[in-house]
Amino acid sequence: MFIAKDYQNEVNVLPDLTDHEFMARQIWQLRHVYINEITSIKNTHHEFVAFTQKFAEEFGATAELLGKTAKTLTGMSQDDYAEIYEQEEIICKTLEFQDSIYLLKKNKDIINYVLRKHPLVNPATNNCVGILINTSKVMPGIFRKLILNKFLPFNKALPTIKSNELSEHQRQIAFCLLVGFHSRKEIAALLSNMTNTEYSETRIKNSLQALYNKFDCNTPGQLLNLISRGQINMELPAEILTTGNFPLDRLDAENKKPPSKTS
Repeated sequence: MFIAKDYQNEVNVLPDLTDHEFMARQIWQLRHVYINEITSIKNTHHEFVAFTQKFAEEFGATAELLGKTAKTLTGMSQDDYAEIYEQEEIICKTLEFQDSIYLLKKNKDIINYVLRKHPLVNPATNNCVGILINTSKVMPGIFRKLILNKFLPFNKALPTIKSNELSEHQRQIAFCLLVGFHSRKEIAALLSNMTNTEYSETRIKNSLQALYNKFDCNTPGQLLNLISRGQINMELPAEILTTGNFPLDRLDAENKKPPSKTS
């Protein structure tokens, strides 16, 4: 680790802490360092011991969650909880952090988060006392929107089309475009697997043309630009996506399918 000389001496003489004191120090940091982030701390029993106001607002948590597990969070199924419990057990045993994509159902929408889970290891005892979970919400097409805003500024004001004005099938098609599937063959195959319903290239062609006509455009790129610039308010389609926590290091596994209700 590299430390500026102005702080090296102070860091080197910090006193050893008991596991309880070390956890208290992490909660102090949560209060003062992570105060404006969606962040929480769990103990090794997977119970919440502290979380920020932003976390409470995002997940509908109250003080009653303290001392309890995520099983009580709104939108979390028992299967999701069991899988997350197993993942966090591995974090505590291996002392390795985990980056993951977390899909949570809120009302009728699927919300996409990126999580980094740090094991909290007391250097004085080498014991893991809990896990720090830092959470960020990610909107579909955010990187494309960043590039468009920076390099292709667009000033023309257009009406925003709300996602509920799109049909279920139109949301599915737009989602496929957002995640990089642009050919009719790819979209037909992806939706067939995710919905367990046969999709032909002809059906996809007709659906794309209907979207082009609806938004006065001619190509997938033009449609994606409207979504990225906020002209079409596009949420993830809850009809084909399942909830759960998906570690990024598992997504490269051979023959791993995209998370779907039929997988």
